[in-house]
Amino acid sequence: GGIGKTTLVLALAKRLLAQYPQGISFIDRAPVSRAQRVSVVIASALGINCTTDDPLQVLASHLATSKALLVLDNCEHVLEDAATSVEAILRNAPQCSVLVTSREPLHAEGEFVHDLAPLPSPSDARALTAAEALNYPAIHLLVERIAAHDLGYVFTDQDVPAAVEICRKLDGNALAIVIPAARVRAFG
Repeated sequence: GGIGKTTLVLALAKRLLAQYPQGISFIDRAPVSRAQRVSVVIASALGINCTTDDPLQVLASHLATSKALLVLDNCEHVLEDAATSVEAILRNAPQCSVLVTSREPLHAEGEFVHDLAPLPSPSDARALTAAEALNYPAIHLLVERIAAHDLGYVFTDQDVPAAVEICRKLDGNALAIVIPAARVRAFG
């Protein structure tokens, strides 16, 4: 959690927009309960009426000739249902593409998994200048978020050891880095 799955998939979707004439649909599964079927949530997000006994078939049929990208975010609590839905969509709508974010694989037919690594950060602060430290994505994110909360903040060479230590202790996890960045102005 917090590694940047949603941020990455949104950036990728934006980059791919021109390849999908029917557009890109972002469907966040996080606020949806396990009891709600993935196919019904997708259909609802696409404005498809699925008041039948087989909403997955209606959804797959509706998408059959569509060249669209569906982004299903936060599927870890509905893995099996998401896998079934994705497989049916891809089987019946070969021009559609589906991107799924989850903390674990769906184990769906034809699935390609891309594990996200933590943001790189220096292992040692010695002999690093502020400019050099900013070349590491974890440090860059920390400094960027600190500056967003404190408009007068300037990252200096003296700040490097503390920044490196924060990023190292937080294992390069983007969300974990953003949280203390918001507190730097108050705590130093």
